[in-house]
Amino acid sequence: MAVVIALVSLVLSSIAIVRVSAVIRPPVVQDTGEQQTFIDDADEALCEAIGPLLSESRTMKNAFADVGPQGSAQQRAAIPKFVADTREWAQQAQAVLNDHSDPPRHLTRTIQRYIDDMLLFVDNIAPDRDPDPADSEAWDLSIVDLRGPRGRCRDVGVDWWG
Repeated sequence: MAVVIALVSLVLSSIAIVRVSAVIRPPVVQDTGEQQTFIDDADEALCEAIGPLLSESRTMKNAFADVGPQGSAQQRAAIPKFVADTREWAQQAQAVLNDHSDPPRHLTRTIQRYIDDMLLFVDNIAPDRDPDPADSEAWDLSIVDLRGPRGRCRDVGVDWWG
């Protein structure tokens, strides 16, 4: 009887192992090949598609900065709209970037950084919180990030800076 129970246990555990291994699959790793730095035709198409959104973001940022000094009552009042507008802009910009990001390259990476840094900035500001030194750093970093697409787009003949 002990031998039969041992054999049944062995069979059941073997079935369980087979089921678990069938369910747990190793992650699929896509081989994207070597990342490239510049691809003129693809970069030009991306610049034309995303340029108006980058220009819009720049205008929104300038308007927000012009409202008043960091931490002022005027700026605190403007935060909810700026946050909402930036999040909506980021959704649109990400969709355009996704459509033009193959193959990955310098321009796609710099635009992604800009989108991400703008979201990091708005995720950490609120009208009921005092400004944090990191807010200014995130703001400044986004300005630096925007220089990548600006320069590359000019290189391929698309000047959305205006």
